[in-house]
Amino acid sequence: MDKQKKWFRKQIDSIRSLEGYTNKQIAERLDVTESYLSRMYNGHKPITAKTVGRLKSNFGILTQEEEEKRITRAKEGQSSYGQVARYLEEHNADLKRNLDDLRKNIEDLRRENEKISNYINHLKTKE
Repeated sequence: MDKQKKWFRKQIDSIRSLEGYTNKQIAERLDVTESYLSRMYNGHKPITAKTVGRLKSNFGILTQEEEEKRITRAKEGQSSYGQVARYLEEHNADLKRNLDDLRKNIEDLRRENEKISNYINHLKTKE
């Protein structure tokens, strides 16, 4: 069974189970007979662009191409998300290292300032 027929079966099954439509109701909305719908469902008749259009307009279903594009975009988004997440982790690690270096430098400057202050006080006492 080709991709389009599998897609069609999936859509019809979904309409039946999720929305509660009968085969007769689906066929009426697609403007085909119940028998013709059954033959399309079982792969004995082609699924026309007109039928796909009616599925889309009557049931709000994405076409096979639209569905595939959406899946591709979602996968690309996950990939991009993964790349962004890795970048942020690396960036955060760099920031943490920089912060640690700054804390060390501040402590060194504080000690140096204390030495200078002590030396100035020592000089003042000699006067």
